Formats: sequence, structure tokens, C-alpha cells
Amino acid sequence: MLKIKIVGIVFVALLVIVMTGALWVSQRSSTLSQEPVQNTGQKYVRPTRLPATTTGGYIISTSAVTSVNELHAKGFSALVSVSDTGFEPRTITVNKGATIRFFNNSGASVHIAASGDALYPGKSTCGASAFDSCKALTKNDFWEFTFAVSGTWTYQDTATGHQGTVRVN
Repeated sequence: MLKIKIVGIVFVALLVIVMTGALWVSQRSSTLSQEPVQNTGQKYVRPTRLPATTTGGYIISTSAVTSVNELHAKGFSALVSVSDTGFEPRTITVNKGATIRFFNNSGASVHIAASGDALYPGKSTCGASAFDSCKALTKNDFWEFTFAVSGTWTYQDTATGHQGTVRVN
């Protein structure tokens, strides 16, 4: 009889520990630190947690964002993943006013900047276009940019030369 009571107490203690840990993890994973950058519609974001997998600009995860509505609630409309082989997707179409989050999944730092003949209008503090991350993004860093001007805008990782295109309706 005493053994049954001890097993019951141990079981309850383990359950409390597991539930406390789960609560701590869920609270920690929803916290993002943000470092605003002037008034250009840009933000640098360092996630405390990496999405499980990204492909084609959509997040596939059992615990991160699971719907388009949640994407909008988190402040961005689309996701572009930067991998060792380039931008995924290479071409993305969004509506005017949409914010794209560029997430560095590569093994190296990346610097995202407008490229081509028709640069995105406006100037940043570091480049010829407002569409410039102005710093290298290390592995697992985010950078967000809000597209307020319609058009087709090309960009590149200045370190590797990988290119991508944003079409803004």
C-alpha cells in the first residue's frame, strides 16, 4: 500500500514539473525582441525560436505560425527564407502595404539590398534604396520591409549575389 502512495506522489510531482516546463516554453517562444530602425518601415527581429521548416514562402510548423491569419497577426504578410542556395521563393507577389519578413536560414550572414536598374524608391542610411537591410543578418535573424510602392523590385544578397524579385500590386 505504501508503494502505491509513493508512486502516486512521484507521478503527481513529475506531472507538475512537465506542465511548468511546457508553460515556460510556450511563454518564451512567443517573445520577440525588436530593434526599430528609423522611420523606414523596417525592423530587425531576432527570434527566440526558429520555425521548424520554411518552403516556398510559407511556414510549415507544428508549433509556430499555422495560418495566414496568424501571419498577419504577427505583423508580416509573407515570408521569404534565405538559404544557402538563395531566396525561397525567388519571386513573390504581395499587395501594396504588405510587409515581407526575410528570414536567414543559411549558414552564413546575408545582407539584403535592392538591385537592378529600377531601385525601390527612397534612400536608407546605408544604401541607394530604402529597400536595404543596412546590416548583415546572422543565422536565424529576421529583417522586415513594408512595400508602400507598387512595382517589380529586384534584390540580392550582396555577399553571394543570390537574387530575388518582389512584385507589388
